[in-house]
Amino acid sequence: MIRFAIANKVTNEIIGTIFLSEFSGKRAEIGYELSEEYWCRGIMSEAVEDVLSIGFNQLGLVRIQAIVTDENIASKKLLTKIYFKKEGCLRQYEYHGVTGECKDMLIYGLLQTEFLKKNA
Repeated sequence: MIRFAIANKVTNEIIGTIFLSEFSGKRAEIGYELSEEYWCRGIMSEAVEDVLSIGFNQLGLVRIQAIVTDENIASKKLLTKIYFKKEGCLRQYEYHGVTGECKDMLIYGLLQTEFLKKNA
């Protein structure tokens, strides 16, 4: 796993993290979290773009994917905004400790060629 801190540009306080994990061949998974008070400010969009650039341009990845719950509307919006494509549903994929249920998860993917074309 490669994890990066997301810091407030004014105070330098850590307000979130973003990471690449689950490396397999030329593929990895991206994940992120941000303090709620900083939501809807474009911070995560900028961080995701930066980490995608590192993954594709420096690490030579061919595919980066993300797995999110269907209820996570903000993450789904963010991923589609950055040209990830929804590829399917992983049925009862993740156990949720609070509810005691196994939740369906959606998988989104972005290929290096799509990212480079978008940023050309």
